[in-house]
Amino acid sequence: MSSEGRIGIGQIVTNAFFGQFCAFASALSFAFASIAISSNKRRGLANDGAFLSVVMTVGFAFGLFIFFERGDIPDYKDPRFSEGILWFCMAGLFAMVFGRTLVFRSIGLLGVTRGTTVKKLNPFFSILFAFIFLAESMILPELLGVVALAIAITLLISDQSRKYEHEENISKKNLAQIVPLYLPGILSCLAYAISYIARKNGLITLGAPAFGTFVSALSGVFFYLILALGFSSYRRFVIEGVKNIQPITLAIGASMSIGQVLFFTALAYEELSTVVMIGSLETFIAIFLSVVIFRMEIRPSVKQVLAALLAGLGVSLVSIY
Repeated sequence: MSSEGRIGIGQIVTNAFFGQFCAFASALSFAFASIAISSNKRRGLANDGAFLSVVMTVGFAFGLFIFFERGDIPDYKDPRFSEGILWFCMAGLFAMVFGRTLVFRSIGLLGVTRGTTVKKLNPFFSILFAFIFLAESMILPELLGVVALAIAITLLISDQSRKYEHEENISKKNLAQIVPLYLPGILSCLAYAISYIARKNGLITLGAPAFGTFVSALSGVFFYLILALGFSSYRRFVIEGVKNIQPITLAIGASMSIGQVLFFTALAYEELSTVVMIGSLETFIAIFLSVVIFRMEIRPSVKQVLAALLAGLGVSLVSIY
C-alpha cells in the first residue's frame, strides 16, 4: 500500500516504510503497557494508570509538536481548520476516553493474553470503516491477510489451556458468565475504530500529526473532567489517576502515551488498514513478553503458536501489497 498524496516512487516507499515502522513500534509500546496493566491489577493498586496515560500523552505530544513541527499551528483562518480540530477532538473522545477506559477494564478482567486478543478485533471494524468512509482499496492478498488474522484470533479465543487472570480457570465458566467479561474489549474495539477514522480525516484535513495528537489528548483530558463533574465514578477515576502514582503506573502511562503518538504518526504516512493490521501484532508481542520475558503466564499452547504464525502471515500480506 502507498500513502496518499506522496510524490515519487522512492518517496512513497520511504514514507510507507516509516509508517509501518511507527505502527510496529506502537504495537511494541502497547504490548509493554498491557503487561504493566496486568501486573498492576495483580497488585490491587487503585491507580490503574488510565487517566495518567492520557495526561502524559498531552505532554509527549506537545513536546513533539514543539520539536518536530516547531510549534506551528495550522492557519486558523483556513475554513478546514475548524473541521480538522473537530475530527481530532472526536478522535480524543473515542480513543482517550471510551477506548482506553474500556481496554483497561478488559485487560483487568481477562488478563494479558485474552484482553489484548479481544482488543485486536478492531481490525475488522477499522478495515470495514476504512473501506466505507475512506475508500481504501482491498485486493485479494490483503483480504487473505485479514482472514488469516481472523482465524488467528478465533484460535486464541477458543483456546482453553491458559488460565484465567486471578488463577481461575475460564473453561469452568458458562457462556452467560464469559460474555460479560469480553464485552468491554469488544466495545473498546468499536470505539478505537471510530477514533481511527476521525484521526485519519483530521490528518487529511490539516496534516500535523503531533499537533493532532496533542489536540486529541487534550480533548480527552477535557472530556474526563466534564464527566467527573456529573459522575462520581469518573470523579474517583480522575482523582485516583493523579495521586498514589507508583513506578508501575508511570510505566503504564509512558507506554500507552508513546504507543498513541507512534500510532498517530503512522497514520500520517500509511493507510489505516495497514497500520491497524501491523498494530494487531501487539497481541502476540504481549504473549511473548508475558510468557518468555516476564514469565507472568504459562507457556503457549499449540493453538497459540499457530495463531501467532497466522497473524504474522496476515500482517505481512497486508503490509507488502
